[in-house]
Amino acid sequence: MTIPMAMAVIDYLGIKRGQRILDYGCAKGYMVKAFRWLGREAYGCDISEYALKSADYEITSFLSKDLPKRHFHFTIVKDTFEHMQVKDIKRLLTKLDSKVLFVIVPLGDGKRYYIPAYELDKTHIHKQPLHWWNELIKKAGWRIKSAVPIVPGIKDNWNYQTEGNAFIVAERS
Repeated sequence: MTIPMAMAVIDYLGIKRGQRILDYGCAKGYMVKAFRWLGREAYGCDISEYALKSADYEITSFLSKDLPKRHFHFTIVKDTFEHMQVKDIKRLLTKLDSKVLFVIVPLGDGKRYYIPAYELDKTHIHKQPLHWWNELIKKAGWRIKSAVPIVPGIKDNWNYQTEGNAFIVAERS
């Protein structure tokens, strides 16, 4: 399932071979491995030492707990920001050395998610609408290029709820 999703991201963003990708919030690095198998220079970053230690030996040298100090053509943040404090999101968005940012987040009305299943994850702390996420990203120095509710091949199982997720592409202002 990860390889088709990685290919959907590559196609959607137009990521060329040799371009550097950061998967921020990579967990065990499945997307990093898929991107690398698909010929992209991918790296991952995650705060979970358990996840990083559980990663496939093939990619452990491309994963780190700290934000890598290098330029990335693309940074992917999938299902991560809803777990982070706003101050930490702002700090990351300010420090990040990347040309393009691709954020995937579940959406809500400020109190509840539009997709009820997202309520089951007790580590989710933000249940915000799209305009809230866009403003947060813009205030950190990014320009919103697009923000859509569906990208074919990514989170297709939730497409029945067209307001359930946001797929935000931003560039440095």
